[in-house]
Amino acid sequence: MNRMKWNLSGVAMVVCVVSGCGDLKPERPGSETRAVAPMADGASGHHGLLGEGAAKSLLSPEEAAVIVARIGDSGITLGEYEARLNDQPAYVRVRYNTLDKKKEFLDNLVRFELLAYEARQKGYDKSPDVLFALKQRMIKKLLDTDLENLVSMTDITDADVAGFYEENKASYNKPAQVRVSEIVFADGAKGAQVLNDLQAGFEKNPRRRKQLFMEAVKEHGTLVTSKKTHGDLGFFTREGVVEKGRSPVEEQVVEAAFALARINALSPVVPSGDVFRVLMLTNRRPEVVKTLEDVKRQIRNKLFRERKGAAREKYVAEIRARAGVSVDESKLALVRDPGLELPMPEKKNLPGMKEIDAMRGDLEKKGIPTRPNSRGGALGTP
Repeated sequence: MNRMKWNLSGVAMVVCVVSGCGDLKPERPGSETRAVAPMADGASGHHGLLGEGAAKSLLSPEEAAVIVARIGDSGITLGEYEARLNDQPAYVRVRYNTLDKKKEFLDNLVRFELLAYEARQKGYDKSPDVLFALKQRMIKKLLDTDLENLVSMTDITDADVAGFYEENKASYNKPAQVRVSEIVFADGAKGAQVLNDLQAGFEKNPRRRKQLFMEAVKEHGTLVTSKKTHGDLGFFTREGVVEKGRSPVEEQVVEAAFALARINALSPVVPSGDVFRVLMLTNRRPEVVKTLEDVKRQIRNKLFRERKGAAREKYVAEIRARAGVSVDESKLALVRDPGLELPMPEKKNLPGMKEIDAMRGDLEKKGIPTRPNSRGGALGTP
């Protein structure tokens, strides 16, 4: 048999080629042929062995139970060998078509079991970190099997999807919206003058349009609440529906705002009650129309995730009640971050200016320069 050199890369391959290497298995009986103990997945055609992505077994139950290698009082069956091999990607399995390569793969399995055997002999199977890793694998298996089957996509009916769509129609169908900023004037003539100045400034400095408008709001605006928001009115619809927390928008303002064709465009002076306004378009949201067919898949996935999450919470709550969980949160105060308990460095008295001048004088007496020269170059005495 062509044996691979047993080095670190060989050990790594042992771990890689055998799926489920984190699973801790009980000792097996030492008969020449035995019924293979069912493992966690119990997939049909795999003789109960791990290998979720494995191809279907071609062995009979009797063939699968034949032991092909023994390590102490534990053995590797032909079914286990086949499952481990079939669990590899196709491009890996191709390399193990010949008898010599199959022997090489078996040798890797033996080495894996040898390392596991030695780890058990040393008591590593009872190590807290190993037991914690085992719990993680068990939880993953629980999530992938029991909890995964609590809710299926087929449980979400077309009626459920249609009902959710009708209840949330506003989320999928939104009217066109615009956002404008305003300058409020008490006098229409003043508004016209500022508008002309803004148009000239926009033409001269097109990149500063927003800044110029905000400056005009601060300098010429007469409405205090408008000045606080730099004249921003937020988004609103053609019906005057505004964002939550925003003040209502008058009909004249709505009409003038929707008449603006491009961003940063200025409106004519808009009479509005007792005041006059100049508007600047700052943003626009197009109308959104999504039919049930457009969002059916999205809604179904959303309902599936919600029901799956609710089912998991209920499942855990039932286990919690059955297990009898008790918690003493008051003890958490005993856990402290050791990094926060490091001794503080001792404070040392730093020298004042008198002490520094005295030290500098002592150094200069010894011919050691302590001040930069007048040219800003090397140190030298003044």
